[in-house]
Amino acid sequence: MRVTSSLADIRFQVGEITRDGDHLVVHSAPGSTLATQIRISPRDARATLKQVLTHSAVWGFLPSLLFGGSRKSNGSKRDDAWQARRSGTRVNKPW
Repeated sequence: MRVTSSLADIRFQVGEITRDGDHLVVHSAPGSTLATQIRISPRDARATLKQVLTHSAVWGFLPSLLFGGSRKSNGSKRDDAWQARRSGTRVNKPW
C-alpha cells in the first residue's frame, strides 16, 4: 500500500504484527520504504472498524478485493513516476 502526505511518500507493506499491552503493533515489512511501526489502541481499532463498515466506498471496493486477482490497481505508469521521484532523493523527507 502507499502512504502519501506532505511529509512523506512511502510504500508500506505489513510485516510482523505483535501485541504490546493493550495495543496492537503493526511493523513494516523489509520491502517498505521506511521502517515503520503503527500502534493501534482498542479505541482506534473500534473507530476504524466503524468507518470501514459505514462507508459505501468500502462496500464498492469489496468485490475487487475478493475477485480482483493479482492485477495492479495503480498501473505501471504511476509506479514508474513514483520510482523516478524516489531515485532523486536518498531520504524520503522533503525538508
